[in-house]
Amino acid sequence: MQFLKNKIYIVVLIILLPLFAFSQEKIVKYDLSNGKYELKNFDIQEESKSNSPIYFIADEKEEGKGRVVLNLSTLNQDKLTISWSNSTAQRTSSRWYARLQYRLSANDEWTDVVTTKGNNIEFVSQSKRYWKDFNNIVLPEECNNKDFVQLSWKIDAYNGTTNPLILFRNIEVTSEYDKYFGMPAEVNVSMNSDEKNKQLSSIIFDNIPIPFIYPESYRIKVQGKQIRDSINLSISGEDKEYFSLSTTSIKDKAIYNKVVEIKYSPKKEGHHKAILTITTSKLASPIQINIEGSCAKHISYEKNLLPNTEINSNTAYYRIPVFSNTDYQYRFVQKDISSPIRIKYKWYRDTKLMFSMRDTVKKSLYCVPLKIPATANYLEIQLSCDNNIDISDMYFGSPKVKTMISSGNWNDENNWEPKGEPTMEDFVVINRGVNAKVNEDVACSMLTLGDSSNISINTGKTFYVSSDIFYGKHSYFTVHQYLLPGKWNYISTPINQARAAIFSMNTNNNNDTWLMKYNTGQKSKHDDYWSEYLTDPKLILEPGQGYAVYTHEPLDVKYEGLLCNSSVTYNLVTTEDDKWNLVGNPYTAPLSSKKLFDDIDGKIQGNCILLFNRESKVYNPVIIDSKEEVMIPSLESFFVEALNTPTDITFKRKHQYIPQTGTQTWVNNNYLNLSVTKNSNSQYVLLGMDPRSEYSFDEYDCHKMFGNNEDMPDIYLTDGKDEYSVNVFPDYPAIYNVGLYIGNPSQVEINLNNISVLPENIMVFLEDKKNNIFYNFCEESKVSTFLKSGTTQDEFRIHIIKAINVKEGEFEYKGLYLWQDKGRMLLYSEKTNKLEKVRVYNNRQIVLDVDYVPNEVLVKDIKQGEYTVDLFVNGVWIKDIDLTIK
Repeated sequence: MQFLKNKIYIVVLIILLPLFAFSQEKIVKYDLSNGKYELKNFDIQEESKSNSPIYFIADEKEEGKGRVVLNLSTLNQDKLTISWSNSTAQRTSSRWYARLQYRLSANDEWTDVVTTKGNNIEFVSQSKRYWKDFNNIVLPEECNNKDFVQLSWKIDAYNGTTNPLILFRNIEVTSEYDKYFGMPAEVNVSMNSDEKNKQLSSIIFDNIPIPFIYPESYRIKVQGKQIRDSINLSISGEDKEYFSLSTTSIKDKAIYNKVVEIKYSPKKEGHHKAILTITTSKLASPIQINIEGSCAKHISYEKNLLPNTEINSNTAYYRIPVFSNTDYQYRFVQKDISSPIRIKYKWYRDTKLMFSMRDTVKKSLYCVPLKIPATANYLEIQLSCDNNIDISDMYFGSPKVKTMISSGNWNDENNWEPKGEPTMEDFVVINRGVNAKVNEDVACSMLTLGDSSNISINTGKTFYVSSDIFYGKHSYFTVHQYLLPGKWNYISTPINQARAAIFSMNTNNNNDTWLMKYNTGQKSKHDDYWSEYLTDPKLILEPGQGYAVYTHEPLDVKYEGLLCNSSVTYNLVTTEDDKWNLVGNPYTAPLSSKKLFDDIDGKIQGNCILLFNRESKVYNPVIIDSKEEVMIPSLESFFVEALNTPTDITFKRKHQYIPQTGTQTWVNNNYLNLSVTKNSNSQYVLLGMDPRSEYSFDEYDCHKMFGNNEDMPDIYLTDGKDEYSVNVFPDYPAIYNVGLYIGNPSQVEINLNNISVLPENIMVFLEDKKNNIFYNFCEESKVSTFLKSGTTQDEFRIHIIKAINVKEGEFEYKGLYLWQDKGRMLLYSEKTNKLEKVRVYNNRQIVLDVDYVPNEVLVKDIKQGEYTVDLFVNGVWIKDIDLTIK
């Protein structure tokens, strides 16, 4: 935030002479908001003779003593500082002083201005003459934003009677303009996923095993009001070294709504605590949030965490240490099923009960999966029975392992011990030397590859691993990817240390392949940001980065090596001219937009990714939304528009879409979709409403990226300045021009999809300005038009309008739409009303009196100004509806 600094310069030589004190009828004060003020080479005047804001008041009793007074107005100013220099006019052994003081009213007592250590700020004369400079003395905060402030230098003697005549020069007062007029700053800190923005008092991390695969992290949302400068964050406490922040100072334009990541990276077992402190100028008091995390030594898989496996009594109780967000299994064999066993589960964070559950066992084999809640670190199991509990083979620990014992297809149940294909809850081990072929979508929880084993994943098949992967010696994956011939394919490597040579390994070795990457902000000789062809076969592909590959013939790419890590971070880049970054899904399963949201929110424009359609060669947006789950294809790359730098995107294995859960969709269904279609191929923009957004381009929107197919049209919205692929507006009405581009002329259709997301009493019209036609998109979903070669921005305009819902007497009239657009009044009535006449008044003078034609939008040019509108509906005049024409 940039402040306007105001200064008052008083360059004077003041010799303090004995003067008489008197009262001043009218106080002259300098208003700091006026900026620079100078007084040069003048003699200081006594108060009665001065018409200046600075003057001298003499002590009535003791000659030579008194004070130099400076009157100020500091309205809408803060961060006041003062500088000056003192000396003496003559030598004397007397010790006199000039002490800086202030008061906020002519009737108040004077108060000393002191240093941070509580010392007075004063000049003291010595036996020899010398000059002393006082630089940038910070004045007390209570002097800010006041109509009247008096500063003074009290002139008095420590000892001696000879007046050394204290001199002043170069008095300078500075301040910063406070656009919030003294209102205190407000800061709210909440979890990024909390839509209600509940103020945090503590942050508790999961209980995790150590060593860990990647640090635990939370993303908090810092929102501010009346923020004058940076918001500062710091971590203190005995265990502060185990916690870290993505930033310690928020300074950018998004200061009112900034996402900050806090990580927990413990180096030793135990409970760890710290304090997060947040401060900013004018905040009533620092915000302090307790941080807590815990970790314990990793426990080997299949270890039974129960002290005994048999019970022979009517009750039993266990308290078991567990890791948060971890899958466990509890099972036993009940010998006598005639008397059911009752089980009570209780999950704790230390001694705090978090969740409880009951179950009743009525069969001989009891086996249940148990998912430990977030932050929990203990589980209590209580067993009870009317008779003695008679059970055996009791086990609590990680789920039993499923082992692949012979090479072959993953989905062949005979290759597994115990028999049967693994499920997504199973821990899987591939035995030494065993090779698994994945020809169908498969899933498991945790995976261990034995020495010299291999898993080969066929083209287009999902391989979902929800947890960690452990490798034996010489074990590896083979991942196949099919690239379309004669087209650009946007890819992302699923393998660490993959080399560019894999794209030239075609069976006949006669295929030409071209590999490129997007260099943000670095223009090529072709005047774009794409690199030259990457020809080094030893080039290592970076996980999380996107690449473009062109192949003249069909190409089966074989990635071989270790799959990408459980967490892959890609640093985003921005320049003054370019903020686009090509990133990619580094996993062998689609990503869930809903799971990715918390790690991407606030980092990219509109939380939007742009996916390239290889067939139609256009980019279509997908909004990463916490309320909607859209699948992001595996091994594919996409463009994002970074909000600021430095920032990054972290892809995590836990962001993967869980197979066969919910409705699978590759597009957003919670937003209006305005598309242009040709031969069943579509390109679209997305529209939504959020009261936090603005009508002009802001962080809730995303710019347009054009495709490279001259036969396929592109559609976008424009406000005359920016071109949108995602447009989020704050309220209704929302009106934008619809831009269209095509290289080769063609007949196309403009469609509005997902109209079911529109709230009640909202109507969408497409205006054909060339033919003066309004299409009601709530009644007809498509409009056919012929596009000439080139860009069209002034033929179509979309209007998203809210009904005015006028109440006359006890009856409310709905379905009436009255709005203005660029010097025009527009009116539409739904068929439920019988609207017949319209009258428009300006200063009680009628300026328009027309009949309304049913089912049409009435459009009339009207001069800018304030109007009232009367409507004759259903035989009743509805009067005095306000309308402002801009």
